[in-house]
Amino acid sequence: GNGCGSGGSAYIFRTSDGGATYVYVAKLTASDGVSWDQFGCSVAIDGNIIVVGAHQQYSAGKGAVYVFRTSDSGSTLYSTYVEVDKLTADDVFLGYEDRFGGQVAIDGDKIVVGAYNKAGGDCSGVLGMGFYYDDSYATTDDDCAHGAVYVFLTTDSGVTYNQVAKLTAHDAAANDKFGRSVAIAGATVVVGAAR
Repeated sequence: GNGCGSGGSAYIFRTSDGGATYVYVAKLTASDGVSWDQFGCSVAIDGNIIVVGAHQQYSAGKGAVYVFRTSDSGSTLYSTYVEVDKLTADDVFLGYEDRFGGQVAIDGDKIVVGAYNKAGGDCSGVLGMGFYYDDSYATTDDDCAHGAVYVFLTTDSGVTYNQVAKLTAHDAAANDKFGRSVAIAGATVVVGAAR
């Protein structure tokens, strides 16, 4: 399974003694969150920006990513984080569980988002009965669950982000789940495929 329940929040902790102890700082929730969004199933942080995935966010068409920012660089004990943007894919297909936001990563001005169930075409395969809970089901259509990764860029210091790229595997096949894990460092993006 995907290891996530209904989701709903992300907690921030900070250390001031080199990692010996941690203090609770803030709890993040989505401004438009509802049950089963699975908000908090993936998280990433870089400086004063925190990214939280909600890969079941229904109003966004099966997945969204929320961007939070603090103006005090998270340096105070009880920092205030404000939701500044909500990211969705520019090619959302409402009839399928893309799982956009299943994995997130951030480095500087770029955010990377995995959508490991993204269809490569017209996916008409029949999903397993437990698809809300079990990511290991198979489909019968060659276009199903290829997976994709989306790259977003900010040009205003993390206030807004725009999609600048969609990455897919050159040898994509059904149930590859490309985007099941993502990482970014500088100009390099690394993507894991679960199969």
